[in-house]
Amino acid sequence: MYTPEEISRFVAEVRKDLKLFSLVQPEILHIRYSPEDDSMLIIAADRPDKAALLGPGGRVLKTVRDRLGIGRVAARSQTQIMIKRFRVALALKAAKKLLSEVDGEAKEIVRDRILPMLRNELKYPERRWLRMWELPYHGIAVAYSGGVDSTASLLIAKLAGLNPIAVTVDAGGWMIPPHTKRIIEETTKNLNIPHRYLKPKTEIFNEILSSAVEGRKHPCKDCHCQIEHLVMKFCKENHIPIVGFGDLLPTGRYSIYMVEKGLVRFNVAAALSLTKTDTILASKRAGHPGSRLVYGCPLLRSLHKRHHHFRYVSIGRVLRELRAQVLEPSQALRYVKSIIG
Repeated sequence: MYTPEEISRFVAEVRKDLKLFSLVQPEILHIRYSPEDDSMLIIAADRPDKAALLGPGGRVLKTVRDRLGIGRVAARSQTQIMIKRFRVALALKAAKKLLSEVDGEAKEIVRDRILPMLRNELKYPERRWLRMWELPYHGIAVAYSGGVDSTASLLIAKLAGLNPIAVTVDAGGWMIPPHTKRIIEETTKNLNIPHRYLKPKTEIFNEILSSAVEGRKHPCKDCHCQIEHLVMKFCKENHIPIVGFGDLLPTGRYSIYMVEKGLVRFNVAAALSLTKTDTILASKRAGHPGSRLVYGCPLLRSLHKRHHHFRYVSIGRVLRELRAQVLEPSQALRYVKSIIG
């Protein structure tokens, strides 16, 4: 649709109009346009090239998008892509090793679905999501919060034919508010994926809640562990061989491994080394409204106002995702602003 040279001229014109003068112009290597969702990916050479392409607050890229009349435009650097491919290669190596440790349906899924999925991702940015015929049984249960990361994981599992079931742990309105429930129900309906709510033991989450409200302990780690435990328990009780999560940080060897005999953990988004931008774009294809980049559940947001020391823990989590290049600096800044109010 457009060549790198044409986009370079657009960028130079926009930077001039915005009075962003520089003696060096960003180097653009590749352009990938997807008519499927009217999106364009611009590949710049290195981090400074990408920064110049984005401009302050993303103004340059937004203006280029508007002038081109394209729905969505994103930018990545070739150095980022090199890191992504290395991480995916590590996940691929871990998945191959896993074949000698598992059997039955888990082995078939890893061999016939997950390995091709990872090999396909090594083609990025020249890839489309892997599409395969659907399994006659639920090959994976995905822990579904209603956020963009777990939505992207559901979409990818669905397209790969894993016949996913979405599972949401609901400890009450402080965890899953009504508007999130609407998103969960609408998105799973759009994807034609069955969905189940799991009710946890009240006393366990009451302890997490009381400890947090009293300011004794940040709730996220304990809450996350309980959610993982309940979703894995659901998989074992329903003979589902793969448990899926939307985590973005545990890449490479930490993205796929055997939890216990007959059950494999697959951090879908992390295995594919997806970024927050990737999951936002993917989730919109599933009819999800996207992310406002506000950090945490309703409980955590209220705790940030009451117990300021919790803010440092949450900000630390955001900075880890920024360091891992999961978040863009502008995205991390919006999360931090939402934390400090």
